[in-house]
Amino acid sequence: MKIKKPEKWNLVIEYTKKDRNGFDKIRTLRPSQTEVLEAMNEFINNIKFENCISNDSYIKALGLKP
Repeated sequence: MKIKKPEKWNLVIEYTKKDRNGFDKIRTLRPSQTEVLEAMNEFINNIKFENCISNDSYIKALGLKP
């Protein structure tokens, strides 16, 4: 299945790459919770089966029927 990446997903990814050793760093480096919530809600919507695109070649490579 192919899943469309949410628009603001890069905010989540970049945050995971930053140094978060200590509560002060976590608070100062975290992105807007509103934007992260939008990205997470879009991700949850995108992973619904009806919103995915089947990758038939991959399914066949696993020995399954698409």
